[in-house]
Amino acid sequence: MEKGAHLADERHPTSIEKYIGTAWGLATGDSVGYPVEFMTNEEKRDMGGSEMIYHTGNVGDHPKGVYSDDTQMSIAVANGLLRSETTNVDEIMYHIGREFVTWYDSEDNDRAPGNTCMGGVRNIKDGLDWRISGIDGGNGCGAAMRSAPIGLAFYNDLDKLKEIASASAVCTHNSKSAEATAIANAYLVARGIRNEDPTQSLEAVRDFTRGISSGFTYKLDLLEDVLAHSPETAFRVIGEGWKGNDAVAGALYCALKTDFNHRDAILMAADNAGDADSVASIAGGIVGAHMGHNAIDRSFLKRLENRDGLRKLAVDLHEKFEES
Repeated sequence: MEKGAHLADERHPTSIEKYIGTAWGLATGDSVGYPVEFMTNEEKRDMGGSEMIYHTGNVGDHPKGVYSDDTQMSIAVANGLLRSETTNVDEIMYHIGREFVTWYDSEDNDRAPGNTCMGGVRNIKDGLDWRISGIDGGNGCGAAMRSAPIGLAFYNDLDKLKEIASASAVCTHNSKSAEATAIANAYLVARGIRNEDPTQSLEAVRDFTRGISSGFTYKLDLLEDVLAHSPETAFRVIGEGWKGNDAVAGALYCALKTDFNHRDAILMAADNAGDADSVASIAGGIVGAHMGHNAIDRSFLKRLENRDGLRKLAVDLHEKFEES
């Protein structure tokens, strides 16, 4: 079968199925990648791969199925969007900032959050405006990993998507690469809601983010070069995912390489990325936005932490932004 052909043959999921697919997709990817985040690829292989590790072990003091700070911060962004009564960037960032501080102070904030995220949120807590709270030069993947809800909220207003995703990045990560990658993840999710061809995702996101960060554009160019190569080779070229440029490029590689198969994409990310939870989470959210919640692997979904809460969050976002 020609690559991508089955995508065109399947029934298009409804928009609500795609909203739920995004939430469950990113969270399940996160939960599969979280147990292996700090393992080498050799250690993962010796233990049977990320799927075996997920099904046979816990994550430190947490049971299997738990997600990391990636999903926690995505939930915070979603709640900030839901609390905002307008689409004004300052109002939205006020509410997102408050949600970040609530997360920062929570006893559940014990999932190895990144230093840049924590530093930026600490600055917000101390009263700094979101425009100056971000850590200068912060180019980790923390801005990109949490931007999927912005794609759900503003899939039909791409200028607003770009504005809000950019703002959501700079409040913790003050760099152009962080802005570009947060915009990219939100946009790739939005394309799913818009029923746009997933096989054209690379060309589309490169055009949409062009001119923001030359480093991110270069990374997408590298991605195009390695699409024909094995994951092991591709991730050596793209990078392990600790930086935003690498994480989004790696996640998109996994989605494209697996023909937007959710299970295969998140396992490819978890098995091959260094920042396994972030790359698998971004990949899972993108695939879920295109393919809907029925595409989410049930063996991972049945153990997912807060599964019903994530579904409700997706439904609330749908009611506010899709049905308004």
